[in-house]
Amino acid sequence: MTAARVVLVGPNDVRSAHPLPPEAAEEAVACIDDRYAVVDDAVVSVDDLWTDLLRRAAGPSPGEVELVVPSWWPSRRTDRVAAAAARAGLEPRVLRRSDLLRDNVSRVVEVAPELLVVHPPHGIPDVVARVADTAVVVDAVVGLLRHGGPVVVDDPVGELGAVIAERLRARQFEVVEFGDASLVDTAAHTRPADDRPATRGRSRAVAAVGAAATVAALVTASLWPSVPERSPLRTWLVEGRVTLEVPADWVTERIVDGPGSARVRVSAPDDRRHAMHVTQSPVPVGQSLDAAAEVVRTALAEQPDGVFTEFEPSATLAGLPVITYREDRPDARVQWTLRLDGHVRIAIGCQGKPDVPTPDEHCLHAIRTAREWA
Repeated sequence: MTAARVVLVGPNDVRSAHPLPPEAAEEAVACIDDRYAVVDDAVVSVDDLWTDLLRRAAGPSPGEVELVVPSWWPSRRTDRVAAAAARAGLEPRVLRRSDLLRDNVSRVVEVAPELLVVHPPHGIPDVVARVADTAVVVDAVVGLLRHGGPVVVDDPVGELGAVIAERLRARQFEVVEFGDASLVDTAAHTRPADDRPATRGRSRAVAAVGAAATVAALVTASLWPSVPERSPLRTWLVEGRVTLEVPADWVTERIVDGPGSARVRVSAPDDRRHAMHVTQSPVPVGQSLDAAAEVVRTALAEQPDGVFTEFEPSATLAGLPVITYREDRPDARVQWTLRLDGHVRIAIGCQGKPDVPTPDEHCLHAIRTAREWA
């Protein structure tokens, strides 16, 4: 295996020794959970986009290729990339970034646009969501490393890695900053027999850094199949100015057509009728719930009779002051909960199975954790 046969996939784009169209490389990653993407003003299938991109990334000859992916990506993403490589005539082997960097003593800090993962030499990684000021996020990461020992900082997005490394060195840590070139070289010299469990693992729960100036919560996360499953397993969904916790194995897609507002739909993998819908609207900072309720009431009154019912302008759900109403469509019934945070009005629609009341525990947790982050 040579460095030319290594393809770095994510977290922002796709990189290899062969030139790739920048827009396509970024759009493929941005739309990896969707069915369609837009490249050069044309709508394309995401599966076709990945197949073409990996064919170019691997070079002119088919054969083995190492696909290096973010450690925190769920298996549905890595499986989709591996399937695209196979359609391109390649023999893919998926390697997670932290597996190439960790050893028996070092901890790895993996930087991504929406989160950071702190991988110990053994056991369960910690994940810090980037939903607070940079200083708060860095403090949270450094706090997780307080017990000392060598640290490898892996920052493919070129944002917080240098800041974290500087803070750690000031505290007398031994720090190595790893770049893509070194990662490619390591992947090129990793034998198939060196496969580690995490190449088949899945992303699990993540930890949250509160949007205020303090760490609100920090929950351990696991990327290892040998660790007993926790229930429920959740991850942070970041969309626009809003972030919230959703089940880690649910499918995320953007809905821009059909009745209702453009939204993100997060649905159960075993039954698409069991879903959450997320929309957001800008509001003046400090807008009262009463004022927001009047705006929503007016908008709903303009819709056909019988579609929106049970409007409650001042309710309490998940311990929060909210606005609620029900939406009835021929194919679904959705219970909507609206809450205010900062500059946004966050709306979460809970759509349950016919025999399951809404909102269920997943939707209640999403409502409870939803907040403005940008």
